[in-house]
Amino acid sequence: MNMMRTAIIGGGASGLVAAINSTKHGEVVLFEKDERVGKKILQTGNGRCNFCNMNLSPAFYNNPDFVGKIFAKIGRDDLLDFFAKIGLCYCSDEEGRMYPASNQASSVLDTLRYECMRRGVKMQLSTDVKDIKIVDKKFEIEGKIFDKVIIATGNLPNSFIRELGHSSSTPRQGLCSLRVMQNDVLGLMGIRTKASVKLEYNGEKFVESGEIQFKNQALGGICIFNIASIISRKNIKNPTIFVDFAPKTSRIDLKNEINARLVKLKSEPIENVFVGMFQRLLSQFFLKRCDISPVMICSNIDEKKVDKLVEIIKNCPIRILRTEGQGQVRVGGIKVDEIDDNLMSKFVPNLYFVGECLDVDGLCGGYNLAWAWASALLASKQKDTF
Repeated sequence: MNMMRTAIIGGGASGLVAAINSTKHGEVVLFEKDERVGKKILQTGNGRCNFCNMNLSPAFYNNPDFVGKIFAKIGRDDLLDFFAKIGLCYCSDEEGRMYPASNQASSVLDTLRYECMRRGVKMQLSTDVKDIKIVDKKFEIEGKIFDKVIIATGNLPNSFIRELGHSSSTPRQGLCSLRVMQNDVLGLMGIRTKASVKLEYNGEKFVESGEIQFKNQALGGICIFNIASIISRKNIKNPTIFVDFAPKTSRIDLKNEINARLVKLKSEPIENVFVGMFQRLLSQFFLKRCDISPVMICSNIDEKKVDKLVEIIKNCPIRILRTEGQGQVRVGGIKVDEIDDNLMSKFVPNLYFVGECLDVDGLCGGYNLAWAWASALLASKQKDTF
């Protein structure tokens, strides 16, 4: 029986898994443009590598129908079984995020690298593949002939895609910080606080909760990263987000609490009302946004001012200028309607696309790496005719 020759283009998360799994069918050559493989894996999860989530679901991705078809074939248990078999020990936190037991991303990368070595994957490093020629239903790459190609390079140049007969949406940064109007966050740099963030667009409402980090004219934190991906997916220009700084307290309860404190502290300055409720800088921020002097005596605060305070605490508008910085994932890629349910091109037989090069991206929490692993396992599972 003839053995298949498979080329893997890209030595990141999906490329390494695809290479390992493809060795079941024959010879595998992995092409990587950098001098080493898996560099981006080391940056994930703040260096801990949040590599999966116990609550894996298509609902956490764009194009959920397409993702659901893939997860129906390669699910969470398949991913964990794969990593257990190649020697990775792992654990999960209270929110379902999964990490290597060592809490070091290098453990994930080393496990994958050593398994590639054991299985005889040939790595051709510092090789930036610019062209794939199709000759007699086979593929010529860097002077070598292959029966099957798996593209695992992240977002690709549109010229490269067009030569293969495919189209791609413009890649944008996802899971990243947001640059904001300076006046909307003045005085909050360095603050971290739990909050809820709302974005409305074309009749849709998106809400994310978690920690917000206030930077120099920018916002960070997991809930902000998730909102940034939504902004990028839908290519929304200069949106306004609304922050709820007291997500576990209703408007009426918040108003009642403020009024009760105003009565109790009637001869004291208004800034004292928020002691024990919010961080001092946040309290000053609320008052400034409502044009209330922090030294105004509580007995002089009328119901109109209380309503303004409740509104700014529960629904504070912050204007977004753009996404900022290098995102954890890039949004956009090859259109999924050009790919079949096994991740093979509908135009070129035995040509597969996996991971970030497809128009699939997930929220924070291990979902993007889970997609990288799952898509790679499915594409490399197929033993095609040649």
